[in-house]
Amino acid sequence: MKRTLTERVSSFEDYLSECFPILHPSPTNRFWRAKNLWFEELIVQELRKKINTILK
Repeated sequence: MKRTLTERVSSFEDYLSECFPILHPSPTNRFWRAKNLWFEELIVQELRKKINTILK
């Protein structure tokens, strides 16, 4: 397990057999999201792909 939320989320592929670590969608996390723009670009897109695969 990674030490911080940022480390955990950025290493999402390490966890895929058990879960998909993401940030809670709380408005209080807007500062984290503003500081970590890669989250929307990489993680959210990958999560959408996984969900689409499951729903097909």
